[in-house]
Amino acid sequence: MAPKGKIPDKVLIELFLDMVAAERGGTRNTLSAYACDLVDLSTALATTQRSFTDATAEDLRSYLASLTERFAPKTAAAPNVVVALPDLTVYDALASLEGAAA
Repeated sequence: MAPKGKIPDKVLIELFLDMVAAERGGTRNTLSAYACDLVDLSTALATTQRSFTDATAEDLRSYLASLTERFAPKTAAAPNVVVALPDLTVYDALASLEGAAA
């Protein structure tokens, strides 16, 4: 359970998805993809006892590096793969939801 006053990641994800659906007209596929990505990030942060509300820039860099490690080709002959980064607006939206709910 989250400490008093701290909004759980699950709630922030739901609020963010609601905002994307309402303000951007996000399709079901878009919302599903965002949900999967945000749950994956939340799970990764939880392994270090972090959450969206207390993640640092270093936590996010480590997570992005792990994506490259997880999804990069396994052979030297394979072409380089660039992991597409989500808009910073995703991070900004989660941060603003945290501030609005406080």
